[in-house]
Amino acid sequence: MQPIHEHHFYQYLSCPNWIYWEREEWKTLEMLERRLMMDGLLPEMNRKILESRGYDEVDEEDHEEAFARTVQLMEQGVPRILHGALVHGRYVSRPDILERVEGRSRFGDYYYVACDIKRSHRLTREAKIAGVFHAEVLGLIQNTRPTQGYVMDPKGDVQSFLINEIEGEYHLTLLRLEETLEGDKPREFLSSHCKRSPWFAHCKQGVESCDHLSRINRIWIEEVEMFERAGYKRVSQLAKVKSSTLEKNVPGMKLERLRFLHRQAQSLISGKHDLVEPVALPSAPVELYFDIEADPLRDLDYLFGVLEIENGKETYHAFLAKSPGEEGEAWAKFLTFMAEHPGPVYHYGWYEIEVVRRLAQKYGSDEALVEALLKRMVDLLGLVRPKVIFPLSFYSLKDLAAYAGFSWRNAEASGAGSILWYEDWLAFNDEKKLKDILEYNEDDVRATYVLKKWLEEYAT
Repeated sequence: MQPIHEHHFYQYLSCPNWIYWEREEWKTLEMLERRLMMDGLLPEMNRKILESRGYDEVDEEDHEEAFARTVQLMEQGVPRILHGALVHGRYVSRPDILERVEGRSRFGDYYYVACDIKRSHRLTREAKIAGVFHAEVLGLIQNTRPTQGYVMDPKGDVQSFLINEIEGEYHLTLLRLEETLEGDKPREFLSSHCKRSPWFAHCKQGVESCDHLSRINRIWIEEVEMFERAGYKRVSQLAKVKSSTLEKNVPGMKLERLRFLHRQAQSLISGKHDLVEPVALPSAPVELYFDIEADPLRDLDYLFGVLEIENGKETYHAFLAKSPGEEGEAWAKFLTFMAEHPGPVYHYGWYEIEVVRRLAQKYGSDEALVEALLKRMVDLLGLVRPKVIFPLSFYSLKDLAAYAGFSWRNAEASGAGSILWYEDWLAFNDEKKLKDILEYNEDDVRATYVLKKWLEEYAT
C-alpha cells in the first residue's frame, strides 16, 4: 500500500489527476520543486528563523530512521523539534516544527503540536488540511490529538486554526485521495492550479478532447454542474444555444455571470476575442514595464526588471541581487530609479504591488516615494479580465502575450524554472543561469509591452 505524505494533499488540492498520473507513470518532483509546490522554505531558512528559539533537529533522511529519532526526542520531552518525522501505518507526516505544550499524552504531562513554516503570510486551505493531517498522525502516536494547527511565516509570526473547523473537508479529501491512489480516476476539470502539475499536458488534452466546460477561463465547478444539470455538457453546446433559452434553462445563476460565461464559450469556439467594453489605458511620453523574479524558497525577491519606453526607444534595466544579502541594495536602486523616471508603470498581476508594499515595510522605505510609485502602477490583468474575452482557457501573461504575437526566446522558461536557475547560480556560480534569468525577465517585461500595444490597437 502506497504511503500517504502531506505533499499528496497539496498535489490533490492543486489537481486531483496529479495523484492519478503520478501513480500510473511515476514522474515525481525534485525536492526543491516539491517545496515550491508546498509554499515551503529551504531547511537552512527554517533553521535561521528558529535560531533564537533553540531546537533539536532530526536530520535522518530515511522516514523510519527519522521517526525513531523523533520519538526518542519526544520521549525526552525536548521543547522543540525541527524537521521531525511521524509515521503510523501508511501515513508519513513531516511537519517543520513539533512544539512541546502542557497537557497529557503517553509521554507524560506534555504533548506536541505541529507547525509548518510557509512563505505565505496568510493561512491557505492547503496548509490547513496538511495541518490536520499532522494532528491526526500526532494523535495516533502520542494518544492526544492537538486541537489547533499552526503555520509560521518567514518573520517567525505564527497563525493558528481550529482542527475541528476543517477536519470534515480533510476527511473527504483524504478519502478521495486514497481512492485515487487505489486507481480511481478523478473527473476531468481544468483549472489554473493544474499548471503546477508535471501532468498538465495530460489534463489539458483530456479536457479539450471531450470539450469539457472547464475549458472556460475561471469557471467554477458549481457552475459547470449547473450547466450540466441543464443539459449543457460541452463548450460547443453552450456556445450555440440562444441567450434567451440559456437564461430560461439555468435560472439559478446570476444573469450577468451567465451571459459572460456564454460569451466566453462562444469566443472559445470561434477562436476570436470579444470586447466587452473598451479598456482605458493611460499614455505618457515615458512608459515603464515592470516584472519581479523571486525565490520563494528563500523568501527573496532578487530581480526587479524594468523596460523603459521613451519616444520609441526601448531600454531594459535590471536591478539584481546576486546573493540573498543584496536584496535590500537592489530594492533601493530600483526605488531610486522609479522615482527619477515618471510615467505609468505597467505590470501583470497583483504580485508586483504586493512586493512593493512588503519590501517598503521590510526596509523602511520612504512612504511618500512608495505611495507615489503605487499610484502609478497599472495592472494589465486587472484591466483586461472583465473587459476582454480571449479564446483561451488561461489568462496568464504567457497565454495573452502569445495571443498578441509575442514569443519568449526560451520556450521552456517559466517562473518556477527561474527559481531553480537562481538556486543553481547560488550553488555553482553558473553565469549562464544568471544570463537565462535576466533574459527571461526581460522577455516578461517586453511581453507586457506587446500586450499593452495589442490592447491599444484592438481593445480601446
